[in-house]
Amino acid sequence: MDLKERLALLRSLRSGTRADSAMPEDVEPLQHNQERGADIEKNEDSFSEASVRRSMPADWEMLAPHVWQRILDRPAGRLPHMVQWPGTGGIDPGELVFFDLETSGLSGGAGTVAFLCGAATFVDGVLLITQYYLDDYPGERHFLEYVLDDLGKKRYWITYNGRTFDMPLLGTRCIMQGMMLMEDIRHIDILPAVRSLWKRRFGSCTLQAMEYYLYGLLREHDIPGSMVPKIWLEAVKTRQASEELQEMLHRIWNHNAQDIVSLANLFFDVADCLEHPEEAVERHAADPEGLARLLEKYDKEGDALHVLESALLVEESHSLPGARYQHALRHLARLAWRRKDWAILSAALSSMDDAIQSCIIRAKYFEHVAGDLPVALYWAEKALDCVKGEEPGRAEKGSSDDPYSLAGIERRIARLRRRIAAANQ
Repeated sequence: MDLKERLALLRSLRSGTRADSAMPEDVEPLQHNQERGADIEKNEDSFSEASVRRSMPADWEMLAPHVWQRILDRPAGRLPHMVQWPGTGGIDPGELVFFDLETSGLSGGAGTVAFLCGAATFVDGVLLITQYYLDDYPGERHFLEYVLDDLGKKRYWITYNGRTFDMPLLGTRCIMQGMMLMEDIRHIDILPAVRSLWKRRFGSCTLQAMEYYLYGLLREHDIPGSMVPKIWLEAVKTRQASEELQEMLHRIWNHNAQDIVSLANLFFDVADCLEHPEEAVERHAADPEGLARLLEKYDKEGDALHVLESALLVEESHSLPGARYQHALRHLARLAWRRKDWAILSAALSSMDDAIQSCIIRAKYFEHVAGDLPVALYWAEKALDCVKGEEPGRAEKGSSDDPYSLAGIERRIARLRRRIAAANQ
């Protein structure tokens, strides 16, 4: 496959089309490689003087020219017998592989190369981490073959922001090397779920931040992600790295390994929040509204309602700041409305403030549920005063289809007045 054909495949990948639909016949699917060593024979010729032999620590083994491997083990901690992840019917932890890439750039463009991959699986209750390291560009194809052969042995690939970075980058590099990913990957990127559960509570959702907030772990001698590409590019240019450069590489390798451990811990915590949502707020410090939204995404609306009710109404004192508490209350009210749970809706209304959205929810309730038109009109007019009292220009925005806009509120008031007039005749 020549460069022109590969660039055409890259364009198809970015446009959302299936890369394999345009794959030329000379591209070899990875799943057709029956053995890892099909094209990489570890013999004297493979490690001839023609290949660059860099000095590496003793725990690294050379697999092919420019490709190295080391294996680490870490305690697994709490390992469930079966992971109840939505839409899977349950996952045996042995079917999971947790992986993370370190790359030569942070943008993920066509020129960005993955030079380090950490892939972890559970073996006899221990988290076994295999790291693959590429020390120079010519070894990329062999690096990818080893990485994908390892990942392909597991059914579920777990990543942190893999949907927008690791997976597209991996696909791009495979295309550039005349390869392709297998078709039956089941990829789970947990970053969106982590953001739903903890972003409102903690702010930052980097792995390092989550380690600190959830596990009390503060990394020592860690390396900022922004420095990683520069250090590797410097190492590529240097056959014998200085002690300082070697130390920086050590930090990158350890950074990657710790990312994998934290990824595994977070995956099980997110799964536990979804399986036992009634305990997630207290056990995992999950944000109630974020947890509710995540449960709704997975068609667990009843659990979402119960979580919000418990967090906002059952407890005598709530732990959310005022603005977030009110926002969550309005979410609870809308959810109760959809499920026609008028008791919960009424309880939520009694704790709401007098913001525009709160006033409109009350107006809807008293018009359509309680049947008290004068009270409904009172809240609609109060919402109108709130809109007009906001910053200049705000009141003119919106259409009558938006119940919270000036036009929408005036339409509601006009309807209520007509109904009250008709009832008094």
